[in-house]
This record gives sequence, C-alpha cells and structure tokens, in this order.
Amino acid sequence: MDGVDKKPGLDITTQELYDYLAKNTQAKITTSQVSPADLTDTFREGLKRAKHVLYIPISQGLSSTMSTAIAIARQDEFKGKVTVYQSNFITP
Repeated sequence: MDGVDKKPGLDITTQELYDYLAKNTQAKITTSQVSPADLTDTFREGLKRAKHVLYIPISQGLSSTMSTAIAIARQDEFKGKVTVYQSNFITP
C-alpha cells in the first residue's frame, strides 16, 4: 500500500484495508506473489500443527503461486506431507 508491504491477515486486516481505501481514494495498491521462503515457512508451521497440509492457491491462470507451491511441496522435506490443490474457483 503506497509503497509499504503488508501481508494480509498478518500486517493488515480486510477491514483495515477497506478503511484505508475509503480515506485514501488515490492510494496505490499492488499485489505480489508470496515469496518461496514465506510459503516454505507456512508449510513448516502447518506441519507443526498437523500431519498434512492442504494448500489451495488462487488459480494458476491468475498467479504463479501455485507453481511455486508445487515446487516446494516436491522437496524431500514436504513430500507426502503437503498437497497443492488446483481449485479453479477463481479463474481468469
């Protein structure tokens, strides 16, 4: 937001984003793919709480996050423990 990185659910809530946009009508909002390091950390955290992680990213047609998730899930550390599912709920 206006040059400051915010992670949804961690650094900013949906309501905070809506409030910010309502007050700052000229705000510049951009999106980016989750970093491989952040996704790896997320999988590790999930596996501390459960035996298996099911990751459902946004459609591959809209983001390359799915490809990144698949590559990470294929690493020895996560084989058989992380499933990446293509939902097609949100498609281009």
